Amino acid sequence: MHVLDYPRTARGWDVTLPLYHRGHLSLRPGTTVHIAWVMREGDGSDGGATSGLPELFGTTVQDHAWGRVYRISIDLYDAPGVLHQALRSVSFHGGNVLQLDSTSTEKETHHSVEMMVDFGSLIRRNQPNRDLASEIEGLLLADCAQHIVVDDDGNFEITVRAVSSLRRMHTMRMQIPGFNAVSTLRVEPHGVLRLDETIQSLLMDAGISPPFRYLITSDTADRVFRVSFFPAEQPVVWCSIRHMDKKGALESITDALQKNGITILCALNRVQEHLGQNWFEVVLSSPRWRYADLSEVNHIVRGILEAPDLRKFNLQSFFDPASAAFAMRPSETPVRAHREMHFPTHKNVVDEWLNAKEAELAIVDKELNSTDSRNRGRDAIDRRRANALRTGTAMVRRETNRNQRSIFLSLEFEHNEPKIEFFERACRDAGVILDVVRQPKDQKTIWLEVLERMRPTTDFVAIWTPSSKWKDSKRPSPWCVWELGIANALRLPYYVMCDKETDVEDYTIIHGGRFYYPYADDVAFAAQADRIIKEIVTSYNTPRALWYSSD
Repeated sequence: MHVLDYPRTARGWDVTLPLYHRGHLSLRPGTTVHIAWVMREGDGSDGGATSGLPELFGTTVQDHAWGRVYRISIDLYDAPGVLHQALRSVSFHGGNVLQLDSTSTEKETHHSVEMMVDFGSLIRRNQPNRDLASEIEGLLLADCAQHIVVDDDGNFEITVRAVSSLRRMHTMRMQIPGFNAVSTLRVEPHGVLRLDETIQSLLMDAGISPPFRYLITSDTADRVFRVSFFPAEQPVVWCSIRHMDKKGALESITDALQKNGITILCALNRVQEHLGQNWFEVVLSSPRWRYADLSEVNHIVRGILEAPDLRKFNLQSFFDPASAAFAMRPSETPVRAHREMHFPTHKNVVDEWLNAKEAELAIVDKELNSTDSRNRGRDAIDRRRANALRTGTAMVRRETNRNQRSIFLSLEFEHNEPKIEFFERACRDAGVILDVVRQPKDQKTIWLEVLERMRPTTDFVAIWTPSSKWKDSKRPSPWCVWELGIANALRLPYYVMCDKETDVEDYTIIHGGRFYYPYADDVAFAAQADRIIKEIVTSYNTPRALWYSSD
Protein backbone atom coordinates (compact mmCIF):
# COMPACT_ATOMS: atom_id res chain seq x y z
CA MET A 1 0.00 0.00 0.00
CA HIS A 2 1.30 3.44 -0.95
CA VAL A 3 0.69 6.34 1.42
CA LEU A 4 -0.38 9.62 -0.20
CA ASP A 5 1.07 13.01 0.70
CA TYR A 6 0.59 16.70 -0.07
CA PRO A 7 3.11 18.69 -2.18
CA ARG A 8 5.35 20.67 0.15
CA THR A 9 7.68 23.64 -0.26
CA ALA A 10 11.27 23.74 1.05
CA ARG A 11 13.11 27.00 1.61
CA GLY A 12 16.44 25.31 2.24
CA TRP A 13 17.92 21.83 1.78
CA ASP A 14 15.79 20.21 4.49
CA VAL A 15 13.06 17.68 3.65
CA THR A 16 10.42 16.87 6.29
CA LEU A 17 8.94 13.36 6.56
CA PRO A 18 5.40 13.63 7.98
CA LEU A 19 4.37 11.42 10.88
CA TYR A 20 2.09 9.19 8.78
CA HIS A 21 5.17 8.20 6.72
CA ARG A 22 7.53 7.87 9.67
CA GLY A 23 5.12 5.72 11.70
CA HIS A 24 4.99 2.56 9.59
CA LEU A 25 8.67 2.99 8.60
CA SER A 26 9.71 3.24 12.30
CA LEU A 27 11.77 6.37 11.53
CA ARG A 28 12.33 7.68 15.04
CA PRO A 29 14.71 10.59 15.59
CA GLY A 30 18.26 9.29 15.24
CA THR A 31 17.35 6.44 12.87
CA THR A 32 19.84 5.91 10.05
CA VAL A 33 18.42 5.95 6.52
CA HIS A 34 20.19 5.29 3.25
CA ILE A 35 19.25 7.67 0.43
CA ALA A 36 19.90 6.84 -3.22
CA TRP A 37 19.54 8.92 -6.37
CA VAL A 38 17.00 7.28 -8.68
CA MET A 39 18.47 6.89 -12.16
CA ARG A 40 16.15 6.34 -15.10
CA GLU A 41 16.78 4.90 -18.53
CA GLY A 42 18.58 7.50 -20.59
CA ASP A 43 20.08 9.33 -17.59
CA GLY A 44 23.77 10.08 -17.63
CA SER A 45 26.00 8.27 -15.16
CA ASP A 46 27.34 11.63 -13.96
CA GLY A 47 23.93 12.55 -12.52
CA GLY A 48 23.17 15.18 -15.13
CA ALA A 49 19.79 16.40 -16.31
CA THR A 50 17.14 13.69 -16.06
CA SER A 51 14.35 12.86 -18.50
CA GLY A 52 11.81 12.87 -15.64
CA LEU A 53 11.37 14.35 -12.22
CA PRO A 54 14.40 14.08 -9.92
CA GLU A 55 13.72 11.50 -7.24
CA LEU A 56 15.35 10.08 -4.10
CA PHE A 57 14.86 6.58 -2.71
CA GLY A 58 15.10 6.00 1.04
CA THR A 59 15.28 2.92 3.25
CA THR A 60 16.78 1.73 6.53
CA VAL A 61 18.44 -1.23 4.73
CA GLN A 62 22.09 -0.73 3.74
CA ASP A 63 22.60 -0.39 0.00
CA HIS A 64 24.98 -3.39 -0.36
CA ALA A 65 22.09 -5.71 0.72
CA TRP A 66 19.35 -4.39 -1.58
CA GLY A 67 19.62 -7.27 -4.03
CA ARG A 68 19.39 -10.05 -1.44
CA VAL A 69 16.54 -8.98 0.87
CA TYR A 70 13.46 -11.21 0.80
CA ARG A 71 10.01 -10.86 2.37
CA ILE A 72 8.73 -14.06 3.99
CA SER A 73 5.03 -14.48 4.79
CA ILE A 74 4.21 -17.63 6.72
CA ASP A 75 1.20 -18.91 8.71
CA LEU A 76 2.03 -21.33 11.53
CA TYR A 77 -0.18 -23.50 13.71
CA ASP A 78 -0.07 -21.62 16.98
CA ALA A 79 1.85 -23.44 19.68
CA PRO A 80 4.74 -22.65 22.04
CA GLY A 81 7.98 -22.34 20.09
CA VAL A 82 6.68 -22.18 16.50
CA LEU A 83 8.05 -18.66 15.91
CA HIS A 84 11.39 -19.77 17.35
CA GLN A 85 11.43 -22.76 14.96
CA ALA A 86 10.97 -20.46 11.93
CA LEU A 87 13.61 -18.02 13.14
CA ARG A 88 16.05 -20.84 13.90
CA SER A 89 15.65 -22.10 10.32
CA VAL A 90 16.31 -18.61 8.92
CA SER A 91 19.38 -18.20 11.12
CA PHE A 92 20.73 -21.69 10.33
CA HIS A 93 20.70 -20.91 6.60
CA GLY A 94 22.48 -17.57 7.05
CA GLY A 95 19.53 -15.19 7.08
CA ASN A 96 19.64 -11.94 9.06
CA VAL A 97 16.17 -10.74 10.11
CA LEU A 98 15.85 -7.02 9.41
CA GLN A 99 12.18 -6.52 10.26
CA LEU A 100 9.62 -8.83 11.87
CA ASP A 101 5.87 -8.65 12.52
CA SER A 102 4.01 -11.56 14.08
CA THR A 103 0.56 -12.00 15.59
CA SER A 104 -1.89 -14.70 16.57
CA THR A 105 -4.97 -14.83 14.34
CA GLU A 106 -8.24 -16.72 13.96
CA LYS A 107 -8.91 -17.00 17.70
CA GLU A 108 -5.25 -17.85 18.31
CA THR A 109 -5.25 -21.06 16.28
CA HIS A 110 -2.83 -19.64 13.70
CA HIS A 111 0.24 -17.46 14.09
CA SER A 112 0.96 -15.12 11.17
CA VAL A 113 4.56 -14.01 10.59
CA GLU A 114 5.92 -11.36 8.19
CA MET A 115 9.65 -10.71 8.06
CA MET A 116 12.26 -9.13 5.81
CA VAL A 117 15.48 -11.15 5.78
CA ASP A 118 18.93 -10.51 4.34
CA PHE A 119 20.17 -13.81 2.88
CA GLY A 120 23.64 -12.57 2.03
CA SER A 121 25.29 -15.94 2.83
CA LEU A 122 23.42 -17.60 -0.06
CA ILE A 123 24.88 -15.20 -2.64
CA ARG A 124 28.12 -16.21 -4.33
CA ARG A 125 30.31 -13.46 -5.67
CA ASN A 126 31.06 -15.30 -8.92
CA GLN A 127 27.36 -15.77 -9.76
CA PRO A 128 24.80 -13.26 -11.02
CA ASN A 129 22.29 -11.94 -8.50
CA ARG A 130 19.48 -14.36 -9.34
CA ASP A 131 16.17 -14.74 -7.49
CA LEU A 132 16.53 -17.25 -4.65
CA ALA A 133 12.89 -17.22 -3.49
CA SER A 134 12.24 -20.86 -4.46
CA GLU A 135 15.38 -22.09 -2.71
CA ILE A 136 14.59 -20.16 0.48
CA GLU A 137 11.03 -21.46 0.52
CA GLY A 138 12.31 -25.02 0.15
CA LEU A 139 14.74 -24.60 3.04
CA LEU A 140 11.99 -23.30 5.34
CA LEU A 141 9.63 -26.11 4.35
CA ALA A 142 12.32 -28.70 5.05
CA ASP A 143 12.74 -27.36 8.60
CA CYS A 144 9.20 -26.24 9.52
CA ALA A 145 6.73 -28.24 7.41
CA GLN A 146 5.02 -29.72 10.45
CA HIS A 147 4.28 -26.21 11.82
CA ILE A 148 3.14 -24.50 8.60
CA VAL A 149 -0.61 -24.19 7.94
CA VAL A 150 -1.96 -26.21 5.00
CA ASP A 151 -5.02 -24.91 3.10
CA ASP A 152 -7.94 -26.96 1.79
CA ASP A 153 -6.10 -27.69 -1.46
CA GLY A 154 -3.03 -29.07 0.34
CA ASN A 155 -0.85 -26.01 -0.28
CA PHE A 156 1.47 -24.64 2.41
CA GLU A 157 0.67 -21.11 3.59
CA ILE A 158 4.14 -19.70 2.91
CA THR A 159 5.27 -17.08 0.42
CA VAL A 160 8.85 -15.94 -0.23
CA ARG A 161 9.55 -13.11 -2.65
CA ALA A 162 12.28 -10.57 -3.21
CA VAL A 163 11.52 -7.04 -2.01
CA SER A 164 10.75 -5.58 -5.44
CA SER A 165 11.64 -1.92 -4.82
CA LEU A 166 15.02 -2.77 -3.27
CA ARG A 167 15.80 -5.23 -6.04
CA ARG A 168 14.95 -2.70 -8.75
CA MET A 169 17.25 -0.14 -7.17
CA HIS A 170 20.03 -2.73 -6.95
CA THR A 171 19.58 -3.65 -10.64
CA MET A 172 19.58 0.02 -11.62
CA ARG A 173 22.85 0.67 -9.80
CA MET A 174 24.50 -2.41 -11.33
CA GLN A 175 23.66 -1.14 -14.83
CA ILE A 176 25.49 2.15 -14.23
CA PRO A 177 29.11 1.28 -13.31
CA GLY A 178 30.97 3.89 -11.36
CA PHE A 179 27.86 5.71 -10.14
CA ASN A 180 27.23 5.23 -6.43
CA ALA A 181 25.18 8.18 -5.22
CA VAL A 182 24.05 6.71 -1.90
CA SER A 183 24.08 8.92 1.18
CA THR A 184 23.68 7.93 4.81
CA LEU A 185 21.57 10.39 6.80
CA ARG A 186 19.97 10.51 10.22
CA VAL A 187 16.38 11.44 10.94
CA GLU A 188 16.29 14.71 12.88
CA PRO A 189 13.54 15.62 15.36
CA HIS A 190 10.12 16.17 13.72
CA GLY A 191 11.17 13.98 10.78
CA VAL A 192 13.64 16.41 9.20
CA LEU A 193 16.24 15.06 6.72
CA ARG A 194 19.16 17.36 5.97
CA LEU A 195 20.30 16.58 2.41
CA ASP A 196 24.08 16.32 2.16
CA GLU A 197 26.33 17.97 -0.43
CA THR A 198 26.25 14.99 -2.81
CA ILE A 199 22.45 15.07 -3.12
CA GLN A 200 22.43 18.87 -3.27
CA SER A 201 24.86 18.77 -6.19
CA LEU A 202 22.78 16.19 -8.05
CA LEU A 203 19.60 18.20 -7.52
CA MET A 204 21.21 21.42 -8.76
CA ASP A 205 22.48 19.58 -11.87
CA ALA A 206 18.86 18.52 -12.46
CA GLY A 207 17.63 22.11 -12.21
CA ILE A 208 16.39 21.95 -8.59
CA SER A 209 17.49 24.60 -6.14
CA PRO A 210 15.82 26.25 -3.11
CA PRO A 211 13.08 27.14 -2.92
CA PHE A 212 11.70 23.97 -4.47
CA ARG A 213 8.65 21.75 -4.07
CA TYR A 214 8.68 18.06 -3.23
CA LEU A 215 6.28 15.16 -2.77
CA ILE A 216 6.82 12.18 -0.43
CA THR A 217 5.26 8.76 -0.95
CA SER A 218 5.92 5.61 1.09
CA ASP A 219 5.26 1.90 0.71
CA THR A 220 3.91 0.06 3.76
CA ALA A 221 4.85 -3.36 2.33
CA ASP A 222 8.46 -2.73 1.20
CA ARG A 223 9.13 -0.21 4.02
CA VAL A 224 10.66 2.38 1.71
CA PHE A 225 9.92 6.01 0.83
CA ARG A 226 10.51 8.23 -2.19
CA VAL A 227 10.93 11.99 -2.53
CA SER A 228 10.06 13.56 -5.88
CA PHE A 229 11.30 17.11 -6.58
CA PHE A 230 9.75 19.82 -8.75
CA PRO A 231 11.13 23.16 -9.89
CA ALA A 232 9.52 26.13 -8.20
CA GLU A 233 8.16 27.30 -11.57
CA GLN A 234 6.28 24.01 -12.16
CA PRO A 235 3.08 23.88 -10.09
CA VAL A 236 2.12 20.55 -8.57
CA VAL A 237 -1.49 20.53 -7.44
CA TRP A 238 -3.23 18.46 -4.77
CA CYS A 239 -6.92 18.08 -5.53
CA SER A 240 -9.70 16.26 -3.68
CA ILE A 241 -12.68 15.35 -5.86
CA ARG A 242 -16.01 14.32 -4.38
CA HIS A 243 -18.05 12.19 -6.77
CA MET A 244 -21.06 9.89 -6.82
CA ASP A 245 -20.34 6.24 -6.05
CA LYS A 246 -21.30 5.16 -9.54
CA LYS A 247 -19.86 2.92 -12.21
CA GLY A 248 -17.53 4.80 -14.58
CA ALA A 249 -16.94 7.81 -12.34
CA LEU A 250 -13.19 7.35 -11.85
CA GLU A 251 -12.67 6.31 -15.48
CA SER A 252 -14.38 9.48 -16.70
CA ILE A 253 -12.34 11.71 -14.38
CA THR A 254 -8.99 10.21 -15.37
CA ASP A 255 -9.96 10.28 -19.06
CA ALA A 256 -10.71 14.01 -18.87
CA LEU A 257 -7.37 14.68 -17.15
CA GLN A 258 -5.43 12.55 -19.67
CA LYS A 259 -7.01 14.30 -22.67
CA ASN A 260 -5.83 17.65 -21.27
CA GLY A 261 -2.22 16.48 -20.87
CA ILE A 262 -2.33 16.23 -17.07
CA THR A 263 -0.28 13.58 -15.27
CA ILE A 264 -1.49 11.89 -12.07
CA LEU A 265 1.54 11.51 -9.80
CA CYS A 266 -0.31 9.64 -7.05
CA ALA A 267 -3.94 8.95 -6.26
CA LEU A 268 -6.20 7.57 -3.54
CA ASN A 269 -9.90 6.72 -3.75
CA ARG A 270 -12.01 5.79 -0.73
CA VAL A 271 -15.66 5.08 -0.05
CA GLN A 272 -17.31 7.56 2.26
CA GLU A 273 -20.82 6.22 1.77
CA HIS A 274 -21.51 3.20 -0.43
CA LEU A 275 -23.92 4.15 -3.24
CA GLY A 276 -23.57 7.71 -2.01
CA GLN A 277 -20.49 9.96 -2.20
CA ASN A 278 -16.84 8.93 -2.54
CA TRP A 279 -13.57 10.90 -2.39
CA PHE A 280 -10.81 10.77 -4.99
CA GLU A 281 -7.55 12.49 -3.99
CA VAL A 282 -4.93 13.13 -6.66
CA VAL A 283 -1.65 15.00 -7.06
CA LEU A 284 -1.47 16.49 -10.55
CA SER A 285 1.22 18.00 -12.75
CA SER A 286 1.54 19.09 -16.37
CA PRO A 287 4.33 20.60 -18.54
CA ARG A 288 1.78 23.16 -19.76
CA TRP A 289 1.61 24.68 -16.29
CA ARG A 290 5.22 25.86 -16.24
CA TYR A 291 5.42 29.37 -14.79
CA ALA A 292 1.63 29.34 -14.23
CA ASP A 293 0.15 30.66 -11.01
CA LEU A 294 -1.35 28.10 -8.62
CA SER A 295 -4.71 29.86 -8.62
CA GLU A 296 -4.70 29.73 -12.41
CA VAL A 297 -3.92 26.00 -12.34
CA ASN A 298 -6.76 25.40 -9.87
CA HIS A 299 -9.11 27.24 -12.21
CA ILE A 300 -7.95 25.09 -15.16
CA VAL A 301 -8.53 21.81 -13.29
CA ARG A 302 -11.91 22.93 -12.00
CA GLY A 303 -12.96 23.84 -15.53
CA ILE A 304 -11.97 20.37 -16.77
CA LEU A 305 -14.01 18.70 -14.03
CA GLU A 306 -17.08 20.82 -14.86
CA ALA A 307 -17.34 19.41 -18.40
CA PRO A 308 -20.93 18.48 -19.45
CA ASP A 309 -20.18 14.74 -19.71
CA LEU A 310 -19.00 14.72 -16.06
CA ARG A 311 -22.03 16.44 -14.56
CA LYS A 312 -23.87 13.15 -14.05
CA PHE A 313 -21.29 12.24 -11.39
CA ASN A 314 -21.98 15.41 -9.36
CA LEU A 315 -18.29 16.34 -9.02
CA GLN A 316 -17.02 18.83 -6.46
CA SER A 317 -13.34 19.75 -6.33
CA PHE A 318 -11.31 21.10 -3.39
CA PHE A 319 -7.73 22.40 -3.65
CA ASP A 320 -7.31 23.19 0.03
CA PRO A 321 -6.97 20.31 2.55
CA ALA A 322 -8.81 22.26 5.25
CA SER A 323 -11.83 22.90 3.00
CA ALA A 324 -11.87 19.26 1.91
CA ALA A 325 -11.71 18.04 5.52
CA PHE A 326 -14.67 20.26 6.41
CA ALA A 327 -16.66 18.95 3.44
CA MET A 328 -15.89 15.35 4.42
CA ARG A 329 -17.93 15.72 7.60
CA PRO A 330 -21.20 13.72 7.55
CA SER A 331 -24.01 15.61 5.92
CA GLU A 332 -27.28 16.38 7.69
CA THR A 333 -29.20 14.25 5.19
CA PRO A 334 -30.31 11.03 6.92
CA VAL A 335 -28.57 7.96 5.58
CA ARG A 336 -31.84 6.13 4.93
CA ALA A 337 -33.32 9.04 2.95
CA HIS A 338 -30.09 9.43 0.99
CA ARG A 339 -30.07 5.76 0.05
CA GLU A 340 -33.73 5.86 -0.93
CA MET A 341 -32.94 8.80 -3.20
CA HIS A 342 -30.44 6.67 -5.14
CA PHE A 343 -32.39 3.42 -4.84
CA PRO A 344 -34.11 3.46 -8.29
CA THR A 345 -30.72 3.46 -10.04
CA HIS A 346 -29.44 0.71 -7.74
CA LYS A 347 -32.65 -1.28 -8.32
CA ASN A 348 -32.12 -1.24 -12.08
CA VAL A 349 -28.55 -2.45 -11.69
CA VAL A 350 -29.62 -5.31 -9.42
CA ASP A 351 -32.44 -6.31 -11.77
CA GLU A 352 -30.05 -6.41 -14.72
CA TRP A 353 -27.61 -8.57 -12.72
CA LEU A 354 -30.36 -10.97 -11.66
CA ASN A 355 -31.66 -11.33 -15.20
CA ALA A 356 -28.18 -12.08 -16.53
CA LYS A 357 -27.45 -14.60 -13.79
CA GLU A 358 -30.80 -16.35 -14.24
CA ALA A 359 -30.14 -16.66 -17.95
CA GLU A 360 -26.74 -18.15 -17.19
CA LEU A 361 -28.31 -20.51 -14.64
CA ALA A 362 -30.88 -21.67 -17.18
CA ILE A 363 -28.12 -22.55 -19.65
CA VAL A 364 -26.16 -24.45 -16.99
CA ASP A 365 -29.24 -26.37 -15.85
CA LYS A 366 -30.07 -27.28 -19.43
CA GLU A 367 -26.56 -28.61 -20.01
CA LEU A 368 -26.62 -30.60 -16.76
CA ASN A 369 -30.04 -32.09 -17.43
CA SER A 370 -28.94 -33.28 -20.86
CA THR A 371 -25.89 -35.04 -19.43
CA ASP A 372 -26.19 -38.82 -19.18
CA SER A 373 -25.21 -40.80 -16.12
CA ARG A 374 -21.78 -41.66 -17.48
CA ASN A 375 -20.73 -38.00 -17.40
CA ARG A 376 -22.01 -37.12 -13.93
CA GLY A 377 -18.63 -37.43 -12.29
CA ARG A 378 -16.97 -35.34 -14.96
CA ASP A 379 -19.59 -32.59 -14.61
CA ALA A 380 -19.47 -32.38 -10.81
CA ILE A 381 -17.61 -29.07 -11.01
CA ASP A 382 -20.25 -27.60 -13.33
CA ARG A 383 -22.96 -28.75 -10.94
CA ARG A 384 -21.23 -27.07 -8.00
CA ARG A 385 -20.92 -23.91 -10.08
CA ALA A 386 -24.62 -24.02 -10.80
CA ASN A 387 -25.42 -24.47 -7.11
CA ALA A 388 -23.16 -21.54 -6.20
CA LEU A 389 -24.80 -19.39 -8.85
CA ARG A 390 -28.24 -20.38 -7.60
CA THR A 391 -27.25 -19.59 -4.02
CA GLY A 392 -25.80 -16.19 -4.95
CA THR A 393 -28.90 -15.24 -6.92
CA ALA A 394 -31.14 -16.23 -4.02
CA MET A 395 -29.06 -14.17 -1.58
CA VAL A 396 -29.33 -11.06 -3.76
CA ARG A 397 -33.06 -11.59 -4.13
CA ARG A 398 -33.43 -12.03 -0.39
CA GLU A 399 -31.45 -8.85 0.35
CA THR A 400 -33.30 -6.73 -2.21
CA ASN A 401 -36.78 -8.27 -1.83
CA ARG A 402 -36.85 -9.33 -5.48
CA ASN A 403 -37.38 -13.01 -4.89
CA GLN A 404 -39.89 -15.74 -5.45
CA ARG A 405 -40.33 -17.19 -2.00
CA SER A 406 -38.96 -20.67 -1.47
CA ILE A 407 -39.65 -22.80 1.62
CA PHE A 408 -37.46 -25.45 3.14
CA LEU A 409 -39.76 -27.91 4.92
CA SER A 410 -38.29 -29.72 7.94
CA LEU A 411 -40.15 -32.70 9.45
CA GLU A 412 -39.91 -36.36 10.32
CA PHE A 413 -41.20 -38.29 7.32
CA GLU A 414 -42.89 -41.14 9.18
CA HIS A 415 -46.66 -40.56 9.50
CA ASN A 416 -46.29 -37.07 7.94
CA GLU A 417 -46.75 -37.76 4.21
CA PRO A 418 -50.25 -36.16 4.19
CA LYS A 419 -48.77 -32.99 5.65
CA ILE A 420 -46.11 -32.88 2.91
CA GLU A 421 -48.79 -33.32 0.24
CA PHE A 422 -50.85 -30.52 1.79
CA PHE A 423 -47.85 -28.13 1.74
CA GLU A 424 -47.05 -29.09 -1.86
CA ARG A 425 -50.59 -28.23 -3.00
CA ALA A 426 -50.76 -25.01 -0.96
CA CYS A 427 -47.34 -23.78 -2.16
CA ARG A 428 -48.15 -24.64 -5.77
CA ASP A 429 -51.38 -22.60 -5.54
CA ALA A 430 -49.54 -19.65 -3.92
CA GLY A 431 -46.61 -19.70 -6.38
CA VAL A 432 -44.08 -20.62 -3.69
CA ILE A 433 -41.23 -23.09 -4.22
CA LEU A 434 -41.14 -25.99 -1.74
CA ASP A 435 -38.07 -28.14 -1.02
CA VAL A 436 -38.08 -31.29 1.14
CA VAL A 437 -34.95 -33.40 1.48
CA ARG A 438 -36.00 -37.04 1.26
CA GLN A 439 -32.65 -38.41 0.10
CA PRO A 440 -29.29 -37.04 -1.18
CA LYS A 441 -29.10 -35.91 -4.80
CA ASP A 442 -25.81 -34.06 -5.25
CA GLN A 443 -24.07 -34.86 -1.95
CA LYS A 444 -22.83 -38.14 -0.52
CA THR A 445 -24.35 -37.62 2.93
CA ILE A 446 -27.74 -36.34 3.99
CA TRP A 447 -26.48 -33.54 6.24
CA LEU A 448 -24.43 -31.99 3.42
CA GLU A 449 -27.50 -32.23 1.19
CA VAL A 450 -29.56 -30.37 3.80
CA LEU A 451 -26.98 -27.59 4.06
CA GLU A 452 -26.68 -27.14 0.29
CA ARG A 453 -30.42 -27.07 -0.30
CA MET A 454 -31.33 -24.92 2.71
CA ARG A 455 -28.86 -22.15 1.86
CA PRO A 456 -30.64 -20.73 -1.25
CA THR A 457 -34.15 -20.81 0.28
CA THR A 458 -35.88 -17.74 1.65
CA ASP A 459 -37.95 -19.21 4.51
CA PHE A 460 -37.82 -22.17 6.89
CA VAL A 461 -40.90 -24.11 8.03
CA ALA A 462 -40.66 -26.94 10.57
CA ILE A 463 -43.33 -29.45 11.59
CA TRP A 464 -42.51 -30.92 14.98
CA THR A 465 -44.17 -34.10 16.14
CA PRO A 466 -43.13 -36.63 18.81
CA SER A 467 -40.26 -38.68 17.46
CA SER A 468 -41.20 -42.15 16.25
CA LYS A 469 -38.03 -43.53 17.86
CA TRP A 470 -38.42 -41.93 21.30
CA LYS A 471 -42.17 -41.91 21.87
CA ASP A 472 -41.92 -41.93 25.64
CA SER A 473 -40.02 -38.61 25.71
CA LYS A 474 -42.44 -36.85 23.32
CA ARG A 475 -39.47 -34.90 21.96
CA PRO A 476 -39.11 -34.24 18.20
CA SER A 477 -36.49 -35.88 16.01
CA PRO A 478 -32.96 -34.59 16.66
CA TRP A 479 -32.74 -33.89 12.91
CA CYS A 480 -35.55 -31.35 13.24
CA VAL A 481 -33.76 -29.60 16.11
CA TRP A 482 -30.50 -29.51 14.12
CA GLU A 483 -32.19 -28.09 11.01
CA LEU A 484 -33.81 -25.31 13.07
CA GLY A 485 -30.35 -24.40 14.35
CA ILE A 486 -29.01 -24.27 10.78
CA ALA A 487 -31.90 -22.01 9.75
CA ASN A 488 -31.01 -19.62 12.56
CA ALA A 489 -27.35 -19.69 11.53
CA LEU A 490 -28.38 -18.76 7.98
CA ARG A 491 -30.68 -16.04 9.41
CA LEU A 492 -33.73 -17.40 7.63
CA PRO A 493 -37.23 -16.37 8.79
CA TYR A 494 -38.58 -19.47 10.50
CA TYR A 495 -42.01 -20.85 11.37
CA VAL A 496 -42.31 -23.85 13.70
CA MET A 497 -45.59 -25.79 13.67
CA CYS A 498 -45.84 -28.01 16.71
CA ASP A 499 -48.19 -30.85 17.59
CA LYS A 500 -49.67 -30.16 21.03
CA GLU A 501 -48.51 -33.60 22.13
CA THR A 502 -44.86 -32.65 21.50
CA ASP A 503 -42.42 -31.73 24.26
CA VAL A 504 -41.07 -28.27 23.30
CA GLU A 505 -38.09 -28.33 25.68
CA ASP A 506 -35.66 -28.36 22.75
CA TYR A 507 -37.35 -25.33 21.21
CA THR A 508 -37.20 -23.46 24.52
CA ILE A 509 -33.48 -24.23 24.83
CA ILE A 510 -32.83 -22.69 21.40
CA HIS A 511 -35.06 -19.62 21.65
CA GLY A 512 -35.97 -19.24 25.29
CA GLY A 513 -39.63 -18.60 24.45
CA ARG A 514 -42.79 -20.32 23.22
CA PHE A 515 -43.04 -18.69 19.78
CA TYR A 516 -44.51 -21.32 17.50
CA TYR A 517 -47.71 -22.41 15.76
CA PRO A 518 -49.51 -25.17 17.73
CA TYR A 519 -52.14 -27.47 16.28
CA ALA A 520 -54.26 -30.27 17.74
CA ASP A 521 -55.80 -31.92 14.67
CA ASP A 522 -55.74 -31.87 10.87
CA VAL A 523 -58.18 -28.96 10.67
CA ALA A 524 -56.03 -26.79 12.94
CA PHE A 525 -52.91 -27.89 11.03
CA ALA A 526 -54.42 -26.77 7.71
CA ALA A 527 -55.43 -23.41 9.18
CA GLN A 528 -51.95 -22.78 10.63
CA ALA A 529 -50.25 -23.87 7.38
CA ASP A 530 -52.43 -21.54 5.29
CA ARG A 531 -51.65 -18.72 7.70
CA ILE A 532 -47.90 -19.32 7.39
CA ILE A 533 -47.89 -19.49 3.60
CA LYS A 534 -50.00 -16.33 3.36
CA GLU A 535 -47.61 -14.50 5.68
CA ILE A 536 -44.58 -15.70 3.67
CA VAL A 537 -46.11 -14.48 0.40
CA THR A 538 -47.13 -11.07 1.72
CA SER A 539 -44.21 -10.24 4.06
CA TYR A 540 -41.53 -9.34 1.49
CA ASN A 541 -40.14 -6.66 3.76
CA THR A 542 -40.00 -8.79 6.90
CA PRO A 543 -36.52 -8.82 8.48
CA ARG A 544 -34.85 -12.19 8.66
CA ALA A 545 -34.81 -14.36 11.78
CA LEU A 546 -37.91 -12.86 13.41
CA TRP A 547 -39.83 -14.78 16.06
CA TYR A 548 -43.37 -15.37 14.89
CA SER A 549 -45.98 -15.67 17.64
CA SER A 550 -49.24 -17.56 17.37
CA ASP A 551 -51.06 -14.92 19.43
